[in-house]
Amino acid sequence: MFIIGAIFLVAGMFIARPYCRFFCPYGVILNWFSRFSKYHMQITPTTCIQCRLCENSCPFGAIDKPEKLNIKEDKTVLARKFLILALIIPALIFVGGYVGRQMNETLAKVNPKVQLAQEVFRYNKIAKENPENLPENVDVEGFKASGKTEKELFKEAADKIEEFKMGGMLVGGFMGLVFGLMLAGLSIYRYRTDYTPNKGECFSCGRCMDFCPITIKNEKE
Repeated sequence: MFIIGAIFLVAGMFIARPYCRFFCPYGVILNWFSRFSKYHMQITPTTCIQCRLCENSCPFGAIDKPEKLNIKEDKTVLARKFLILALIIPALIFVGGYVGRQMNETLAKVNPKVQLAQEVFRYNKIAKENPENLPENVDVEGFKASGKTEKELFKEAADKIEEFKMGGMLVGGFMGLVFGLMLAGLSIYRYRTDYTPNKGECFSCGRCMDFCPITIKNEKE
């Protein structure tokens, strides 16, 4: 958990809110549904004059820049891309689910019962190998005072590890889907004539609107 947290902190120095935008289930779902919204904020209230003042104004990099039409791809190339993506995305979901399922024991270590079962197991191992230098363990002593047997504890820990198999598979599959859709977004070419906010990534903070000279002109009038 500390390693993953450190990775997101370092990534946050270069990418705005990486977890919220790409890995948070709620954020990702909002991203998907926002792309199909009928109404969304615009940088300019009228026609874009291509002044480029808003080009680098977004802190989240959510402004889509105009693309030239003379580089439009052939329909055969586009069809091939769609076919490849149709194969890659399910493969990423499968691989992510498989990896998440295989990491069930590692992920289950965050569960208190699994942690306690590991402590009891290590304590018993030390007690057999070196009973004279047996360290004091408050958690193990508290467990023994509870009256619950070690067999019951190990059974509960094993059940939790099995539950993490399904949870790890779902999380891994979801992350595979996210990566697949990100790859699809980078591979599918979109043609634009104006500077427009990306519906999925835009937070509607309105900072870009302050850079538009048309907006400023209208406000002064």
